[in-house]
Amino acid sequence: LNRYRYFLERQWKTAKYDRSEAEEKVLSLLATPSYTLWVDGLEKALSKRKVEWKGDLIPLPGAQNMVRNLPTQEERGKLWDKINNEFEAVSDFAESELNAVIINRKIRQELRGYKYSAESTILAHENEPKTVRNLIKAVSSEFSIAKEFYALKKELLSLPHLTYADRAVPLSTENKKISFGEASLIVGEAFKDLHPRYGETLNSFLSKGQIDVYSKVGKAGGAYCSHSHGLPVFVLLNHVDDFESMMTLAHEMGHAIHSERSKSQPVIYEDYSTSVAETASTFFESWAFEKAVKTLPKSAQLSVLHNRLQDDIQTIFRQIAFYNFEEELHTRIKKEGAVPKEEIAKMLNKHMTSYMGVSVKLTPEDGYFFVAVSHFRRPFYVYSYAFGLLIAKALLARVEEDPSFVEKIDTFLSAGGSDTPENIYKKIGLNI
Repeated sequence: LNRYRYFLERQWKTAKYDRSEAEEKVLSLLATPSYTLWVDGLEKALSKRKVEWKGDLIPLPGAQNMVRNLPTQEERGKLWDKINNEFEAVSDFAESELNAVIINRKIRQELRGYKYSAESTILAHENEPKTVRNLIKAVSSEFSIAKEFYALKKELLSLPHLTYADRAVPLSTENKKISFGEASLIVGEAFKDLHPRYGETLNSFLSKGQIDVYSKVGKAGGAYCSHSHGLPVFVLLNHVDDFESMMTLAHEMGHAIHSERSKSQPVIYEDYSTSVAETASTFFESWAFEKAVKTLPKSAQLSVLHNRLQDDIQTIFRQIAFYNFEEELHTRIKKEGAVPKEEIAKMLNKHMTSYMGVSVKLTPEDGYFFVAVSHFRRPFYVYSYAFGLLIAKALLARVEEDPSFVEKIDTFLSAGGSDTPENIYKKIGLNI
């Protein structure tokens, strides 16, 4: 029975939160009106909003993506104000929706016997509560790193201060064109340098048509890796011939390699927890970045390195600031019954300032972007991004110190979901 040990441990660990069949049926039936329809309703409302910009009507998500690439602070501010107006226009509905989602979660958690707000998420991710508490404490205590970054960014952009619209602006809008063929070669060489088996996996995916590369009508946006027992692993991209798209290829192939290596496990362990998944993808992306940045001309490297630091700041510090915001919001809703939109916006601004510092000046209206953050509707999920990236960086440092450590990386990748993340990493010498 040894192979079933972890599987059975998981059943025993989660079973104490299960209720009778009749109660589970009621909870299941109530999920649609108490959660799904609320969230879908807000998404539909947002999808219909448009922003007028220079004579064109732009869908709200497209306008949000445009802000960072506008050339001046004045233009970025004007477009962000228009976006904020759209957020505020649906904020009454969003206030009811977010309160309802959190109250619904509170009721369900109390019925099941969970002791604190994030407990069910941490259990689902198969982490130990102590690990997550240490993560939140460690990152929150080092917010000064993020503040230093934004202070430096302000100087590099020659601005008296940054606004929320400037938060993600690149140093340069000039992008070196990198075709998918070139990106595949660069990422493939990086993977091969790590270990030939990883380069071979990418080449196999390319030759067998397991990567859907370009955007087309009717195709979903973003990027995704799909894996299921008994079926090939597939990667979906929307490649646009730039450096960021090349890094997306490396990231999604990290998921794909993880899925392929996990096929060595019995079917009950082929899948893996979210936090372990994010470690694999960000590890391969980080490894490829170190190699790929050297292929750029010197003139482009500062901007790319800045963007990389910026992404890391957002993945680690911003996501933990989001987690802290969620903890405060959930606590207040438990105590007060509901929290008005003005207070939600104010609370979110407080937590954004906690990691960005005084170099980024926020307005009361900036906090209304809570309307559009889908992760707040999947409570406490955000910690997994910081968790995955920090462990990936620790693993990267080990490989750079000792290239033979790559075999231990493969031990982690081949473990699938056969143990807790803590134990999987412990077996390769990492105390997370």
